[in-house]
Amino acid sequence: MKIFNSILFISIVVLNIGNSDIKADDLNSSKTDFTENYVGNSSELMDTIELDNPNIIVSGSNYTQRTRDTIHFQRFSDELLAMSLLESRLNAVKAHTTTGIVISFKTDSPVIQMQFTVMEGENRGHNFALYQDGVFTKEFSFSSTAGPDLIMDFSSQSPGNEVLYEISMPNWSITSLTGLKLEEGYDLSDPDSLNKAVYVAYGNSITHGTGQAGTYKTYPFLVSEDMDYELFNLAVGGAKTSVAVAQMLRDDFEQIDVLTMLIGYNDYNGEGIDTIEYRSRYMQFLRTFREVHDSTSIHCLSMTYTTNTISVKTGISSDDFRAVVRHIVAELNAEGDHNIFFIEGDEISSELNLNDVVHFSEEGALLFAGDLSRAISKLDPDPVPVPDPDPATIINNSSRYGSIKLVPEPGQNSLYIESDLPIDSVSIFSIDGKFLFKESCDDYRVDISSISKGKYILQVEFKSREKGKNSILFFRI
Repeated sequence: MKIFNSILFISIVVLNIGNSDIKADDLNSSKTDFTENYVGNSSELMDTIELDNPNIIVSGSNYTQRTRDTIHFQRFSDELLAMSLLESRLNAVKAHTTTGIVISFKTDSPVIQMQFTVMEGENRGHNFALYQDGVFTKEFSFSSTAGPDLIMDFSSQSPGNEVLYEISMPNWSITSLTGLKLEEGYDLSDPDSLNKAVYVAYGNSITHGTGQAGTYKTYPFLVSEDMDYELFNLAVGGAKTSVAVAQMLRDDFEQIDVLTMLIGYNDYNGEGIDTIEYRSRYMQFLRTFREVHDSTSIHCLSMTYTTNTISVKTGISSDDFRAVVRHIVAELNAEGDHNIFFIEGDEISSELNLNDVVHFSEEGALLFAGDLSRAISKLDPDPVPVPDPDPATIINNSSRYGSIKLVPEPGQNSLYIESDLPIDSVSIFSIDGKFLFKESCDDYRVDISSISKGKYILQVEFKSREKGKNSILFFRI
């Protein structure tokens, strides 16, 4: 899949709640007649596909439960979900949400219908994304009050040919697949093995995707797309550093190629532990994980940028917690573990990424994903290449807000903005989020002669207010 969202790299040149009772068997009681819910052409007959069909591939859910009628997605083991909050240090209900999970299948059916059933538990709305042959096609968005059954109808964009369909699941709801229908006479074919490196993203609500509407807008998903990884997002909103999660990864995951850890904000500010306890939890996590996964490339991120710089419970600074991660990685490097790396989380994030004191906006997650992908690529001994921006390349930028592209003007002191929507104004920010200037842009040009060499954010505000704004990262050289 490729995400065509709102980030552009260009240079000038240019450039928690107790245990859950959710069971797969419970679905049948709430399931409605699938045929009656079909909203396509009423003259078309549909064939039902049994959901234990091996040609339906689920990634990002290591504990998937299947029957002929249901696929129930589960990111964490039953054992961990049955633990007390004190043992697991995560909320079991929130842990049942489906962030990071993708369903894949291949068919030449002209039309497809899918039914998902909303389960009891965490529900902040249901946003699915559909891809056809790797290209984003459509978002299916359902409100938090929709259901219990959610119906998605779509058609092939390549009639007569087999198409690989991929559906990313919602990040903040609990839904199960309870129906898949194709046009009469059609079937699923082998979608081929993914055979990708396995990427586990461990964290709290930042990694879970608070602030983003749907899995496909979260930073781990975007990183997995950048670097062609198979993602397992094991983040849970409100989670604290948990040795139980490390034990699960040690015992139940055969292969993990890359692990990112962005965990600690809730230890720091929610629970309010001190740095000694944080160090103990963090180090124990890593040592437990390394008991089996001794060759995994581990990327430890210190806390990303937050406006909450002092813990309200302890008075300890966020920088003190960041230093703990830095020192742990240095210590493990000194012991001979050269496949663990430290990334300064607040160096690849700023206030520009945020939509509150700590969580990313959708555009902020997009910016962060790009910076994190490049940081991983530069640190790994054998990385998937994610190059720095090519000065001779212009990459089109498009999103649900509008499509824009930057073109350099002679002398490199101005930019021409190609846009499919009328532009009202343009603002320039430094990479750390400091506002520099704003000007009207009726002629689609912006003067950048007043800024020096470096990396900046250009924010476009469209005249059509409901279209919002769009931000681009660019380099002036």
